[in-house]
Amino acid sequence: MKNKNLSHDFGYENLPSDRKAQFFDIFKNEWKTLFLIGLWLLVGALPYIVVFVFRFFGYSFMVSACQEAGLSEADTNMRLVFFNLIVDAINVLSYVALSFVLAGSSRVFRNLIFNDGVLFKDDFIRGIKDTWLSYFIICIIFGVIKSGVNFAINISNQTGNMTTLILSGVLLISFYVVIAPMMAFVVEMNQIYQITLLNNLKASIKMSLINVLIVFLFALPLYFAQYISFIAILFVDILIICIMFLILGPMYLLLWKLFVISRFDKYINQSDYPDFYRKGLSK
Repeated sequence: MKNKNLSHDFGYENLPSDRKAQFFDIFKNEWKTLFLIGLWLLVGALPYIVVFVFRFFGYSFMVSACQEAGLSEADTNMRLVFFNLIVDAINVLSYVALSFVLAGSSRVFRNLIFNDGVLFKDDFIRGIKDTWLSYFIICIIFGVIKSGVNFAINISNQTGNMTTLILSGVLLISFYVVIAPMMAFVVEMNQIYQITLLNNLKASIKMSLINVLIVFLFALPLYFAQYISFIAILFVDILIICIMFLILGPMYLLLWKLFVISRFDKYINQSDYPDFYRKGLSK
C-alpha cells in the first residue's frame, strides 16, 4: 500500500471555514484516500456478503422444504423467523470483521479532519492497534442488539397483536435513532479523549438525544440497507452492497465523523479541550 502525505503545506487561511466545507475539500483533494478506505471496507464486508448469499438461498430452500412437508403458512413463517434469527446471530461475525477496518480507517479519518497528514499504511495499522478493542466490542453489541430487535419485530408480525407491533416499532426506532448513534459516539469519543466509560456513555447519550433530528437522517441509510434483500435478484443485491461499501461507505463515514467532530467542538472542545477546537479549520 502506497504511503501518502498531504501534497501541500497549508496556512490557516487556506483551510476550510467549517466542517461542511471541509467535507468537499477532503473529497476533492483526498479522493484516493477515500477510495482506499472503500476498498478495505469492501474486503471487510466479504463475510457479510457471504452471509447475505447464504440467507438468500437458505430462505428459498426453507420455503420449498416447508411447502413439500405440507406445513401451514403460519408454521412456515415461524420457521423462517427462527431461520432469520440464526442467520442474524451468524452475521455478528461479519460485524466483527468490519470492526477492524473501521478501527484502522478511524485514524486515517482523524488525520484528514485534523489536517495532520496521512501515511495510509502506517495510520491504518496504528488505528487498528489503538482502537480495535473499542470497535470490536461495539460491533458485537450492535450485532447482538440488532439480532434481538429483528427477532422481536418478526415475532410481533406473526402474532399480529397491535400492542406488540407498536412496542416493536418503538424498539426499532430507538435502536436506529438512539442506541446505534450512541454507540458510534462512544467509539469516536474514546478515540480522542481520555475519559471514564461512565462519562463517555453519559456524554454520548446526551449528544444523541440533543441532535436527534440530524442523527435520524444518518440512521435512515442504515435502516433502509436491511431491505436490499427485497430485490429478488442476487446479482443486483450484491452489486448494490459492493457500491455501498466501496463508494458510499467512505463518504458516509466522513460525513458522520465530521458531524461528530462539530458536536465535540460545540459541546466539549471549545471550553475543555481548546487544542482540539476547530482543529483542521481556518482560525
